[in-house]
Amino acid sequence: MEVIKLLHAGCGVIVLALAIGLYRSGARPQSIETALMRLPMIGNLALIGLLTVLLGSSLGWIRGVLSFAHFLTDALGLIVHEAGHFFTSWAGNLLYALGGTLFEIGIPAGLAIWCAIGQYYKILSLMLGWMSVALFSVSAYAGDAQALELPLLGGTGDPEFDAQVHDWHSILSQLGWLEATRTVSDSFWALGLVSGVAAILLYGWTLQSGRRISLDMVDEG
Repeated sequence: MEVIKLLHAGCGVIVLALAIGLYRSGARPQSIETALMRLPMIGNLALIGLLTVLLGSSLGWIRGVLSFAHFLTDALGLIVHEAGHFFTSWAGNLLYALGGTLFEIGIPAGLAIWCAIGQYYKILSLMLGWMSVALFSVSAYAGDAQALELPLLGGTGDPEFDAQVHDWHSILSQLGWLEATRTVSDSFWALGLVSGVAAILLYGWTLQSGRRISLDMVDEG
C-alpha cells in the first residue's frame, strides 16, 4: 500500500507542476482559441480526424498505430486519476476511492464548462474529446468491479488485496451497489459516447462560416 501511496503522490506532484507550468507560460484560453481559429482548413480537418480517432479507439473500431493518440490521452487521464487519489487522501475511504474518477472526469469536464461559459468552442470540443476518453476508461474500470480481471497499478494478483485497491469494487461495495455494476458501467459508456459525438459535431459546427466566433470577439474576451 505504501508503494501505491507514493505513486499517487508522484502523480499529484506531476499534475500540480503541469498546472503551474501552464499558468506561468502565459497560455490563456483566448490566445489558444485565436490560434485554433486561424488554423488552415487542413489543420481543422486534422483536429476533427483526431476527435474521430479518439472516439473510434474508445469504441474499439480503431486499433494499432492510429490509436496512439488515444493511448496518450488515456495515459494523461491515468496520471490525473492517480493524482486524484492523492488530493482526496484526507477525505475518508469512499472519497479516497472515488477521487481518481472525480479527477479523471472532473478536470476535462470542468475545463469544458469553463470554455462553454467563455464561448471558446474549439477548445471546448477538444475538452469534450478528452472527457469522452475518460468516461470510456471509467466505464471499463467500473465494469470490472465484480470480475476483478483488469491489471491494476500496484496490484499483486492476490484477489483479496486487489479487491482492496480496486476503486470501483471499493466504491460500489461501500454504497451497496455492487450488483448494479453493469448499470453503472453502461451509464459511463453512454456518457462517453455522447461526449465523443458532441466533440466532433461541435468542432464541425465551428467551421460553418455563419456560426463561428469572430476573431475580434475572441481577442476581446
